[in-house]
Formats: sequence, C-alpha cells, structure tokens
Amino acid sequence: MKTASPKPLMYYALDILSRRRYSIVELRKKLALKGGTEEEMDKVVTRLIELKYLDDDEFAYLFLENELRRSPQGLMAIKKKLKAKGISSSIIEKALSRNEIDELAVARTAMQKKLRNIHALTPQKLQQKIFRFLVSRGFSSGIALKAIKSSKSIEEQEIMSFED
Repeated sequence: MKTASPKPLMYYALDILSRRRYSIVELRKKLALKGGTEEEMDKVVTRLIELKYLDDDEFAYLFLENELRRSPQGLMAIKKKLKAKGISSSIIEKALSRNEIDELAVARTAMQKKLRNIHALTPQKLQQKIFRFLVSRGFSSGIALKAIKSSKSIEEQEIMSFED
C-alpha cells in the first residue's frame, strides 16, 4: 500500500467533504483507503476539526433532521444508523435533545403513508400489518400501538394485545 503525504490527503478530504458531510470515523475510513497513515490522518482530521469542516455533533444533528424529513422512521432506527457511522451515544443523545422529536407524530405519519397502499384487509389483519411495519421502521412497540390506537383510519378501535 502506498503512503500519501498529508497535503494530498487534505485535498482529497476537502474534495469529498464538499459533496456531503461525513462523521470523523467515516472520513478516517476514506482516508485509510486512500493510503494515509495514522499520523497523516490525525493531522488532516485535526486540521479539518479546527477549520470546522468536520464536526460529529453537527453531523448527527443534520443527519437526524434529514432522515426524518426523507422518510418517517423511529428513533431506534436512526440511532442505529448513527452508531454505524461511528457517532458516540452521547453525541446521538445531544442531537436528539436538540431536535425535540415527537416520535408518536412521526409514527402516525409513517402509518398514514402505509395505509394509502393497503386495501381489502380485515381490521385485525390491518392492525397487525401496520404494527409490523412501524416496528420495522424503528418505532418501539409501545409507540406503534399508540399510533394504531389513535388512528381514525382503522375502523375497529379495540387493539389486540401484542407481546413485547
């Protein structure tokens, strides 16, 4: 593997950061693929943090906003995605507290979108299908049940008990 000097690594980092935001861990992986040593990557990452081009707090906040705008999903799913991008739990919690998300409202939005595409099911089958859909989107079972109970689109108001 060839080694790169910090200057070309910096240019490469600036180039990819001009296209989209990256977490520190993601950027380090990209720089490693480019052949950077630990010392060179440390210099580049430190300088980018000083220049405020790299900031995990801001990355997590913007990622969270973008994910919720793009596709309604639960906080568990978003947390999992942020963890996969190398964001620490404390930074994730800070981003969540900055956004003040009403997860029940997001679940209702996801459910309403799903209901547009579901036809000819009994109320019980519909409830089961919506419950599985919401849980698969990262909503807790409690939030999923609350969203289903509060839905006016599902005719039957009695919700069968689901095991958590």
